[in-house]
Amino acid sequence: MADSSVCYGYSETSPEAIKLQAGPIELYFQDGYIRNISYNNIEIIRRVYFALRDQFWNTIAGSIYSLNIKTSVSSFQISFECVHKHGDIQFSWSAQITGKSEGIISYTAKGISGSTFLKNRIGFCVLHPIDLCSGKTCCTTRPDGTIYESTFPVFIEPWPLFKDIHGLKYSIDNETAVEITFNGDVFEMEDQRNWTDNSFKTYSTPASNPIPVKMLNGEEIEQKIEIRLKSGKPFKYAYTSKENVICLPEISSLFGVVPEIGTIVDEPLTPMVIDKTESVPLSHLRFDVFPGSESFVSDMEKIASISRQLQIPAELAIYFGMNIEDEILLLGQALFASQVSVYRFLIFKEDEPVVSIETILQIIPVLKKYSSSSYIVSGTDGYFVNLNRNHPPSGIIDQICYSANPQVHTFDNVSIMENLPGIAETLRSGHLFFGKAQPVISPLTLCPRKNRKNPMKSGGFDIRQKGLFCSAWTAGSILQCIEGGAASVTLFSLNGEGGIMTENGSEVYPVYHIVTVISEMTGGAGGSCIQRSGSGIASIVMVKGMRMLVIAVNLTGATKDLQIDNLPSLITYKYLDETTYQESTQFPEKWKCTCGTVISVENTSHIFRLLPYSVLTIEASIIN
Repeated sequence: MADSSVCYGYSETSPEAIKLQAGPIELYFQDGYIRNISYNNIEIIRRVYFALRDQFWNTIAGSIYSLNIKTSVSSFQISFECVHKHGDIQFSWSAQITGKSEGIISYTAKGISGSTFLKNRIGFCVLHPIDLCSGKTCCTTRPDGTIYESTFPVFIEPWPLFKDIHGLKYSIDNETAVEITFNGDVFEMEDQRNWTDNSFKTYSTPASNPIPVKMLNGEEIEQKIEIRLKSGKPFKYAYTSKENVICLPEISSLFGVVPEIGTIVDEPLTPMVIDKTESVPLSHLRFDVFPGSESFVSDMEKIASISRQLQIPAELAIYFGMNIEDEILLLGQALFASQVSVYRFLIFKEDEPVVSIETILQIIPVLKKYSSSSYIVSGTDGYFVNLNRNHPPSGIIDQICYSANPQVHTFDNVSIMENLPGIAETLRSGHLFFGKAQPVISPLTLCPRKNRKNPMKSGGFDIRQKGLFCSAWTAGSILQCIEGGAASVTLFSLNGEGGIMTENGSEVYPVYHIVTVISEMTGGAGGSCIQRSGSGIASIVMVKGMRMLVIAVNLTGATKDLQIDNLPSLITYKYLDETTYQESTQFPEKWKCTCGTVISVENTSHIFRLLPYSVLTIEASIIN
């Protein structure tokens, strides 16, 4: 059993996932939701869960009690009670989940409000996997029985996909389809890749309805989801393979480029922070500045001093307010007075979710006058959905930016890792309208940032930042950035609770080493390894000069054996895991200098054991 404090930064007490069968359907039950619903080793539904979102779009967690589970070889029955309490919100509901041997699953929720409160949504959400559904035909049934045929989009659709849904049907293979029926509310579907969630989501209460809505004390709701397999032939009974095998691609096939890596500076820098930062080959440091603030001039002087001391240029994120003419004038004066080294200007305006062409044209002259070689960047300080719904003026800027994190909708360990491919999805879709402008993700964080415009919206730091979970997620995220073609990624803060090291720099977090080792490969070629089977592993190979670096990541809380084929004959490998956690965090320089294990590979293949959330690095020369 893994040390949960090492993995997550705290003692993990979440209930274990329970594997269930509904005839040929395989699935898991965990903490009130059912997930990874699969047929014949194909995931057909990612997740079914019941959610309560308050008037600020915070998800109010529920506490489960009176859980009763009865299982047989091919069926199950589950019941439980759940209560949500937060502030003035009191809401309870009863659940009944059944799985039948005929390949039928039903989930019923009956709820009642124990207080009067405002809500944006209460009800079921069903997540449909991108790998199965993207580009596939879908038959939708309306409540009046009307059936119409549509197609799941390949590229990210900015607006709701299908509306007024009572039933959905889409194929699994040439012989089998899945039918889903929705009762108890009006349902519609959105493309969650807009927020880097790797799924389509069918949810209750249309997004076009006015919100928030008052939920009255004593008000009741009842909803039901039914999932049914349909086939003209007998069902297949194939169960999940435990084998994990990847094959390194040929170097000539690596078309991706390892992006520039930077971090945010938003905490004072101690001598120990500075010392440890000097060992990380960062491309830039992001600083947020507000020309309308009283401290703007002194802030610019501090930024210039930090940049010079660390010899790392600034990614200067400039937030303009309503007095933009005066602020532009002051910005120009502060730039020339401070002589800050700027690698990239990020232009934002407080009242524009996507910065307008008029605003950018107004600002560009003063930036170019100060530094003609710095990148001019704009887009949104928010999520990709803003760009997708309002395309930025790509023809007048060098790069387009947006921010990302994996916890807009779901927060558990499994969901965060499952949604990693959503990062690459935003980049691929963005290339349709980015033009010649390169994509920049700034920042990419584990937790949503505090929202200045909506201070009641949850955000800040996630305690998992301190553990192996964050280092594994970060490695997986950067791999997705390489796959999607990001030019630059700004990760986390430099120090503090949301950083890569502690506030005073006395210790580093495991993610510090991931940022370091991948930063060393910036500008090199990269590409995903070929995975033959299995799941829960992310892997990529990078080449820069004569150096080859392979990174394989265990994205799960279980130990996995991984076979890697097509390895060079002589390799050096190293684990960042629970066995090396203490040395890597308390004595980072010593651990970085540790050579690792050198082996001669027989028949180009070797089996590695990856502990929970471990990162395996393999180094070799491209000439043996």
